[in-house]
Amino acid sequence: MKIREGHQINLSNITNSNDLRLLHQALNVVDFSDIGHPYREVIRQIRAQGIAVSDRRIIKLLKLVGAAAIRRGSLKAKPADFWVLKHTWNTRAQQPILNSLLKPYIKESRLEVARQERGLETITAELAQIEKRATNLSGDIDLADFLHQCERLRRELKSHSQTDETLPPLNKLEQLIAEVLATL
Repeated sequence: MKIREGHQINLSNITNSNDLRLLHQALNVVDFSDIGHPYREVIRQIRAQGIAVSDRRIIKLLKLVGAAAIRRGSLKAKPADFWVLKHTWNTRAQQPILNSLLKPYIKESRLEVARQERGLETITAELAQIEKRATNLSGDIDLADFLHQCERLRRELKSHSQTDETLPPLNKLEQLIAEVLATL
């Protein structure tokens, strides 16, 4: 099942209102076909625990699952994307209930993330986007998000299985960070 047919999105970190609009539009093309039954079962279990979830909220939660898939770098939702649902409690008492119900899906998500490693072409393309962004930093929030992205990418490059091939992008990234910090 698909929410709507629609637009494409750049799958990098969200940093401005235009990117948020693109993310919202990307929800139009997320494929939910693999999670129909598991999602209904999770909702049934949540309701069985006495947590009220309206039909309207079910659709909104499904969009959160779609956003988790996009953050993962995919336009196809999987049960592993249910991890976002553990943060949708109404009262603190519901927190452990949701954690317990969603634990199998969260565990699956962690195993999947551990098995995945992005290709160097993808990482290099993200580095090029970060370089472009470095010239348009317009405040402390932009700078903080920029540095956070750089650090995440730096860690990914340092732990990549093709270590020798990651040295040029890693050196380029560290040089970019130094240049941005020198302008402060």
